[in-house]
Amino acid sequence: MTDARILIVEDEEALRLDLVDLLEGEGYEVLHRGDGGEAIAAIELYRPRLVVCDVQLPSLGGIGILKAVRSSRIASPIMIMMTAYGDHETIDTLRSLGAKQCLVKPVSFEDLLAAIERNLSGVVEVKAQTAPAATPSPAVPAASPAAEAPVILVVEDETDLAEEMAELLDSFGHVAACAGTVDAALGKLREHPTLKGALVDLALGTESGLDLIRRVAEDEDLAARHIKFLVLSGRTPDAKEIAALPIMPSGCLSKPTRIADIVKFANEL
Repeated sequence: MTDARILIVEDEEALRLDLVDLLEGEGYEVLHRGDGGEAIAAIELYRPRLVVCDVQLPSLGGIGILKAVRSSRIASPIMIMMTAYGDHETIDTLRSLGAKQCLVKPVSFEDLLAAIERNLSGVVEVKAQTAPAATPSPAVPAASPAAEAPVILVVEDETDLAEEMAELLDSFGHVAACAGTVDAALGKLREHPTLKGALVDLALGTESGLDLIRRVAEDEDLAARHIKFLVLSGRTPDAKEIAALPIMPSGCLSKPTRIADIVKFANEL
C-alpha cells in the first residue's frame, strides 16, 4: 500500500477508467480527469505527487499543462507524458517543458506501472537525502502566448496525430489549424488568410493529399497567396506525379516524420 496520489489525464474514458482501476489495485490513491482545463484545476486543488498525462487532450493539451505546471507557484508533480510520437525531437521538447518521462503510445500497463514506481521511488530517495528548502523556488515565467491566427495547416485524417502535431508546433511558437479531408482543408485555407503553409498527408482516407495541392492551384484567390506545402507519406511518392503538380512542394518526408524537419518548414514560412 502507498500513500502516493496520482492523477490520470486521458480523454478516452474507457482507457482512463481502466487505468484508475488498475492503479487502485496496486494501492495508489487515484484521481482522474478527461481534459486539460480540469487537470490543471485538479493539480492545484489536490496536489498529486505524480501525473500521467496524454499529450493530446480537449480544451488544453498536454503541452499546455506542462507549461502551466512549470509556471505555477505550487510544488510541481512528477509529469509522465504519453505521446503518439517517439522521435527524439518530440521527446526532447516534452522534457524541456518539464516531463520527467515520456512513454510512446500504445503503452502497456506493465510499462506504465514500472515508470510510475521508478519515478516515485526516485522522489522518495531525493526526499530522504535532501533537507526541506527554506524558501520556495521562484516560479518560472510562462511562455508568451502565440498569436491566435494560425499560420500553418496540418492536413491529416488521423485526428490524434494531427492535433498532437499542432500542439508540438504551438510549443515552438507556430499556431496551427487542423483538417482531415481535402474539402475541410480548402475551407480552413479560405477561412484563415493568415495560413502560409500546409503539412499534407499523402493518404487522406479515399483522397490524396496531392489533390489538395491541385485544387489550391485551380483556385485563383488561394493560388495568389503562394501557399507552401510539405508532403508527408508512409510510402515514397511517385516522382513523376510530384513533378507534374502545378505547385511544387517544399519537400516530401517519410512518416514517422521528425519534428525538427516540420519545425524547419514552419520556420521558413
